[in-house]
Amino acid sequence: MNMQGMSDAERNAAARARWSTNNEDVVDRFADHFKSSSTIQPPSSSSSSALPPTPTQPPPPAPTSTSTTKIAVAQLNSTFSKATNLVTIFKLAASAAAANCSMLFLPEIATLLPPKGTTIENAEPIPSSSALPFSPPFQSSTLQTLSEIAKRNNLTISVGSIHESGASAEDGSPRVYNTSLLLDSSGTLIGKYRKIHLFSIDTATTKLSETATTNPGTSLSPAIPTPLGPLGLAICYDLRFPYLSTSLRHVHKASAIIYPSAFTVETGLRDWEILLRARAIENQCWIIAASQVGKHDSGRKSYGHSLVINPLGEVVLDMGGFSNIEQDDVDDSLKNIVAYVDVDVDFVRKVREEVLQVERHQVQIK
Repeated sequence: MNMQGMSDAERNAAARARWSTNNEDVVDRFADHFKSSSTIQPPSSSSSSALPPTPTQPPPPAPTSTSTTKIAVAQLNSTFSKATNLVTIFKLAASAAAANCSMLFLPEIATLLPPKGTTIENAEPIPSSSALPFSPPFQSSTLQTLSEIAKRNNLTISVGSIHESGASAEDGSPRVYNTSLLLDSSGTLIGKYRKIHLFSIDTATTKLSETATTNPGTSLSPAIPTPLGPLGLAICYDLRFPYLSTSLRHVHKASAIIYPSAFTVETGLRDWEILLRARAIENQCWIIAASQVGKHDSGRKSYGHSLVINPLGEVVLDMGGFSNIEQDDVDDSLKNIVAYVDVDVDFVRKVREEVLQVERHQVQIK
């Protein structure tokens, strides 16, 4: 269906007509993709998995030195179709595994950028933080599929965020949380963080209010052991609040912090790189910021420019995106791609203790 020239209301109506929110339907359509594939065989009829069988288990990641690990960063153009998005993630995860990566980082709202008015009905249940680590199976078909992707590809996967059900407004009406998840290479859920700072903007070019459907989280997640070292979880707009990253670094001892995002083009052009570099410099952390990119089904545009930044604030990866506010879209070569970075985990210690020597300052300011 050609959506060019359609109003937002027409786009959303068309999306509703072709989109089912039934979880079993998502799994069925995900499996159907592989039935028509010439390179991957569909699962057997006795299997309940939404994923195709993996012919061979990828070898464990082989770092080039004792302190180096290879990571993969995915830059997505998520659609109205959960099944399509999961297929994309499956393919990128397979590429990351073939490249001997230990981790894969996905952007905010990685598995579904829902049609307007459908955020709440498309949200899924996630185990509570108090239940972690939580092993599969999961009630959420999306989380179950992501868990299988992690296990089959021997990857720790940072699921930038998905919409979690279970929140409610003051009047009792249903709401969602914007929740970041971390799955280890066995498919076990080991980390969860609900976005604290919710985004709203009202300008001549961009109008968006996350608070219309979403409740804020109320606490940070402790830094989680990963191949990158202790990993701090944050999401998108959290980037603008430095006390959050400072707490992750000094209280929770994070050596890397993620900012999975779906920045608008307007704010991205002005603020994205400088804010991420600032967070890296002030905390002497690796920063991994996987981003949505391009024009989405709804007509909304995401800035892109997924970045990896080292503890000195140097950009070591920029995956490209919008270059000016007048652009209608980015080239397809920038959408649904994965890039790799060899990360020196020990570089954090070197910067903190030897280069900048910030660890000698332990003054408590009151």
